[in-house]
Amino acid sequence: MSLKANIKRSLLLLILIAFGLSGTPSFAGGQTTLQEAYPNMGFSVLRFAKLADLPKKTVLRAEDIVIDESQILRIIDVAGITLILLFAIGYCLPIVDAGSSAAMVKGVLEDSRWQGATQWFRKGAGVIIIGLAAGYFIVNPFASA
Repeated sequence: MSLKANIKRSLLLLILIAFGLSGTPSFAGGQTTLQEAYPNMGFSVLRFAKLADLPKKTVLRAEDIVIDESQILRIIDVAGITLILLFAIGYCLPIVDAGSSAAMVKGVLEDSRWQGATQWFRKGAGVIIIGLAAGYFIVNPFASA
């Protein structure tokens, strides 16, 4: 083939692609595209898909690939069970962690080596609380005036 023929074919192909991408009506006789049927939905790649009548319980057909209702229902069942299990794990793990942490803290507090430190911690916390309360009641009347 000559160079002129290749250029003409390339230009024709570009023009056809340009018309197709600009959203012109479908070239298939009587078949509408998703974009024509639902103009306000952004389908991107699927906007040129042709709408056609399908057999009962068939959801999608593309060449040799057929997806029917039972396949989708099986996927939904598996996804539902998976989501329930993930929820159960996410809900129970913090409770188990808190319970085991409480048992560990209780064990540390009952250990005789920590008894002296526990007493000092309690006394120190009491002094801090009393100091904060006293400071609040002493400073508050002067701050509001």
